[in-house]
Amino acid sequence: GFADAEFDALTVQADVELDAAKRADLYQQAQDKLVDANPVGFFWNNVNSYLVKPWVSGYNKTPQDAGYPGDITPQTIDIDVSQVP
Repeated sequence: GFADAEFDALTVQADVELDAAKRADLYQQAQDKLVDANPVGFFWNNVNSYLVKPWVSGYNKTPQDAGYPGDITPQTIDIDVSQVP
């Protein structure tokens, strides 16, 4: 299997980093390390687009939500009924 001490250290550090920007940077560094090491072939990358009405708020898609928003991470959304036509 794939083993890389620097990759492991980056992901462990990212897993506990509370600052979102720093965490994203650490994961990006780990991803770059993984791609550069090329231990696997990546065949596809899902790109999903969603239209959200302006009166819907609290909608947050995560990278794990591949099928539909909230399929992995349940969500609570708010609907401002004063804006609904």
